[in-house]
Amino acid sequence: MRHGFTVSDLHLFTHWSTAAREMPAIVAAARRSDFLVLNGDIFDFRWSTLPTLERTVTAAVGWLDELAAACPRCRVVYLMGNHDRMSAMTAPLAKLSGRRGNFLWHSSHMQIHGALFLHGDLALRADLANPFQRTLRGKQWKPGPAARMIYRSLTAARVHCLAKRFNSPRHCAKRILRSLAQHGEGLDRSIRDVYFGHTHRPFHDFMYDGVRFHNTGAAIRGLRMNLLEIRL
Repeated sequence: MRHGFTVSDLHLFTHWSTAAREMPAIVAAARRSDFLVLNGDIFDFRWSTLPTLERTVTAAVGWLDELAAACPRCRVVYLMGNHDRMSAMTAPLAKLSGRRGNFLWHSSHMQIHGALFLHGDLALRADLANPFQRTLRGKQWKPGPAARMIYRSLTAARVHCLAKRFNSPRHCAKRILRSLAQHGEGLDRSIRDVYFGHTHRPFHDFMYDGVRFHNTGAAIRGLRMNLLEIRL
């Protein structure tokens, strides 16, 4: 697999996701590539508008199934993030992987040649949590109507756009490399590029200590999604 694309933080099933308008470009990119990496927080179980965990799981796996079917010559790789790390997803994902030969998934990361893909939340934590061993949730706390109304109001006011200012490319690169040094024993040492999401701050080709870093932004109102093309 030498040519592909990656995207993250679609936050599907929320009121503030703009992923629907991005899907034609994502599907078109996948159809002309060897691989597409969905790099975490593709779904948002906490703020899902669907009434139950089971309904959200069914919708999420169905969405992945349709995407893989629409791009049969592309390897679709789904990685979990902090908003979609549900243990209820594992059995349906395993079944989908067995049925669709072009679908793969992992709870935390994927390396393709010299490119490492991970959502970024674990590697960016101050306590240097292992980014290659994600703990899955059995249940997801669901906010009540009042909390949802407040969050929607804050999102409409673009308050969430302020958070991206606190994660500069240099800060992220330094944290990720420090995490890799501590926990990356099993990785191929040929890593030249790291693709991540989580911070919702898009950038690409930021060089730090010999490694290039790229962030895929977010498909959320007021923010910009960065569908990145990769040639290996």
